[in-house]
Amino acid sequence: MTPPPLIIGVSAGDGARAALALGTLAARAAGGTAIVTHIVPETWDHPSPARVDAEYAAFLREKAQIALDRARTMAPAAPGLRFAARAAASPQAGLAALARAEHAWAIVIGPAAGAPDGHVAEGPVASALIDSAPCPVFLAPAGYGAGYTAPTTAPIPRVTCCISGSARSAATARAAARLAARLGAPMRLLTLVADNRQTTGPIGSSLGSSGLGGSGPGPSLVGYDAENMVTRQFRAQAEAAHAAIRAAWPADCGVAAPDSLIAEGTDWAASLARPDWLAGELLVVGPCRSGPVTRFFFGSDVGTIVRAAPLPCVVLPHDPA
Repeated sequence: MTPPPLIIGVSAGDGARAALALGTLAARAAGGTAIVTHIVPETWDHPSPARVDAEYAAFLREKAQIALDRARTMAPAAPGLRFAARAAASPQAGLAALARAEHAWAIVIGPAAGAPDGHVAEGPVASALIDSAPCPVFLAPAGYGAGYTAPTTAPIPRVTCCISGSARSAATARAAARLAARLGAPMRLLTLVADNRQTTGPIGSSLGSSGLGGSGPGPSLVGYDAENMVTRQFRAQAEAAHAAIRAAWPADCGVAAPDSLIAEGTDWAASLARPDWLAGELLVVGPCRSGPVTRFFFGSDVGTIVRAAPLPCVVLPHDPA
């Protein structure tokens, strides 16, 4: 039986190089193939007398061919790479439809234009794709792959699954375990505890998520003592969630019981700087909350974590089963 492919979405911009580097790395780790695709806008079904639509369709085909030819020159060597253009109402719709048609196990995309090196920047394609994709979405940070040589024995050295300690954490960990098993990587559980009492701005944090976080310097309206109490409770809740997940870890899931880490900092970025990160490691996060808020992925806590993370991220679908 042929294993399902991985979809690598490339644009005509510089983000294509990062997507190709991460996508081919993941495909090699999974031992499968990958489809490199460039999505072009759909054209009209019926030609007009002036043939404007035919000229426009030819223009799109030419642009797609240029993008795919460029991708061929940039793609690292990987077995079974296929290149194909696809027409759709939008890039995100085309990628999600192709993933469904090919029963793909993941979609990989590059960073939005202007993303700082090493990080993912918000973009409408990523935000919409995460809301509609039927499979995990890999987000390559800007500059990914430059100067990095993956180990030949373990292209993905570790998968770290970020959980909050909520009731959804066990399901998120199981979905991350399936991904780690496919990639042949060990797994680690991570919970970020962000005490943002010295930070500014509306960045999401454990305290902010609880409705206590301030929007400026100094303590929130409830004061430091209350903030510290919430932080301690949040940490205890996370520790209990980690212990429960490890205790119930299925022996036949293909991955050993994960290591456990709780990282605390003054905000998400400081918390994410605490763990040791291996070259080639992936950070897996659960889906955004269902409902209209998912349309604003990069305004959510999950989106804020992804944007602050100094490594490639994977966002799980709403229905990880």
